[in-house]
Amino acid sequence: MAYKQEVFLKFCIIVPILFCSFSVLGQKYAPALLRQGDSLYNAKQYIQSLKCYREIAREGQYTPAMWLKMAYIYEGLGQISETMVYLEKYNKLTRDAGTSKKILALANQHKLSGYDPSKDFWDEIWRKFSPWATGLLMAISLLLFALLIRERKKGKSSADVVTAMVIAMVLLVAVTLRSEPCQMGILAASPAYLMDAPSSGSNLTAQVSEGHRVRILSEHDVWLKVFWEKQELYIRKTAIRPI
Repeated sequence: MAYKQEVFLKFCIIVPILFCSFSVLGQKYAPALLRQGDSLYNAKQYIQSLKCYREIAREGQYTPAMWLKMAYIYEGLGQISETMVYLEKYNKLTRDAGTSKKILALANQHKLSGYDPSKDFWDEIWRKFSPWATGLLMAISLLLFALLIRERKKGKSSADVVTAMVIAMVLLVAVTLRSEPCQMGILAASPAYLMDAPSSGSNLTAQVSEGHRVRILSEHDVWLKVFWEKQELYIRKTAIRPI
């Protein structure tokens, strides 16, 4: 028994140490590769630098500047969908007005749909202030609940308080559900096939070129349900890049 306890104790000590060591190695790996990629980029060896950046991205690491450089490289290569993907990624991190204008200019140039700066602006406003609205409605609901209990104890009519509390709770649920971030995606296949059901045997509804931005509604095995031209359609995951 004592031997088993000793082995278990050593295991508990060694595993965290190994985990931390691998974490440190991973953290050192990306900056070194990033410096190499930046050096190649500055030397105008764009294809080689892109390989470094893509390797970093596969590790789940990135910097805003890296996303912007990748967008610039892909634009030079004429790959519009990848260009838009990385411009969108950069813009989500920085909310840079110049980048927003660049995205809109490219969308107009290539006749791409789904890029609405005014809608993006209001979505960003909502994202920032919805937590405050949620907190305020929660506080109001609790105050009304406390008031309801007090009115009941006094034997007074509480119909107005109940109505107000129900309205506050309905609004709270609505705000909470609306607070979920809207997942967007960019069509990466050319052409991209949009079907009326999540099945290879379903009917083809639209055949669309790459680069358009769509709202992702849900996931169905290897399919994603998306919103395209006022329709809910399905596309294979391999044909779209979530952003």
